[in-house]
Amino acid sequence: MGGVPDLVQADKIGLFVWNSGDLDNLNAEPVAIPVLDANNPESHFYEFVKPASGGLCIGSNVPEEDLPILLSWFNYHYSDEGAVLSNYGQEGVTFEYDADGIPQFTEFFYNNPKEGYVVGALEDAWTMKYSGCMRIWQATYNIPTASSKPLEAADIWAKYDADYVLPAISLTADESASVTSNQTDIETYVSEYTLHCVVGDYDVDATWDDYVKSVEDMGLEKMVSVYQAALDRYMSK
Repeated sequence: MGGVPDLVQADKIGLFVWNSGDLDNLNAEPVAIPVLDANNPESHFYEFVKPASGGLCIGSNVPEEDLPILLSWFNYHYSDEGAVLSNYGQEGVTFEYDADGIPQFTEFFYNNPKEGYVVGALEDAWTMKYSGCMRIWQATYNIPTASSKPLEAADIWAKYDADYVLPAISLTADESASVTSNQTDIETYVSEYTLHCVVGDYDVDATWDDYVKSVEDMGLEKMVSVYQAALDRYMSK
């Protein structure tokens, strides 16, 4: 194995992964990362939980006469009926409503004895989760046979505000050109510094001031001003 996996196994460092499946070859149990200190005004959570996600787009080569029916299909995805069908499939087959009116998957979906009838295959056959529809978190993870970890993580992350999450702002062509080089250099430097700190090459306390100065010298203030201008435009709409 060697390297980082050995350090993880020896409890020398922690390991961050997007997908818990990445831990299959390690004797490790994934846990959600909490905010370092929720009561510290200087500590901010930079991500937020989306109860629903997804998106659809139309290619520039679609004939104009086809747009009405295509847009109607898109709109259906985001209706209540369309969202349930897209995420849970057919009522009475892949899901039933519980006493509170919440869709719950049936055993046909999550415990089907037929060969090849695994959850992934049934998702492809009976739902439209991966067609750009509005994906609902609970429909992805709230399955009796699935790990409870993702929903537990969502509960943790949902406790904190998203004040420091940028909305979908856009930069002008000139702004993009002015920050591209600085941003690439800064992101690379930050990633490398972080890795050195994680594996113990750098003492954070001893190197922090130099690290901050280096990032500032690489044009951080200029980048912040550009993104601030874009945010101001967004908030003024």
